[in-house]
Amino acid sequence: MSNFYVVGDEKLTKFLAADGSWVEDYNDAEQLSIEEAVMRQVDQINAGVITEIFEVPLLAEGVYQSIGSRLDELQELLADVGVELSTAIGSEDETTWKMSFGNGLSLTIKLSGPDDFEFSAGDET
Repeated sequence: MSNFYVVGDEKLTKFLAADGSWVEDYNDAEQLSIEEAVMRQVDQINAGVITEIFEVPLLAEGVYQSIGSRLDELQELLADVGVELSTAIGSEDETTWKMSFGNGLSLTIKLSGPDDFEFSAGDET
């Protein structure tokens, strides 16, 4: 999976935007590769500013909200046919989705790479 980084102040309360200003939300900061983040940090150190490099979570908060709203619809549709879908989007292990069927069977889908999923099925009875 691709990781993105931002440059933050030493307390990670403000983050460097692409235009050089400081913003309070890392989602609004310039997202960089690790190499680019290190170079931005060096620029800041040369200017006498102490910074930290911060790894941005896989998805920005707004994306989690978008996924969450779509999952609400999906969960309603699945519930109508007796299937329970549980996810942890935005917290804990967001890479794992579990579907439990009314007959005691379950299906777990786990993200294992940017384009890869692992599937496992089980009997909950």
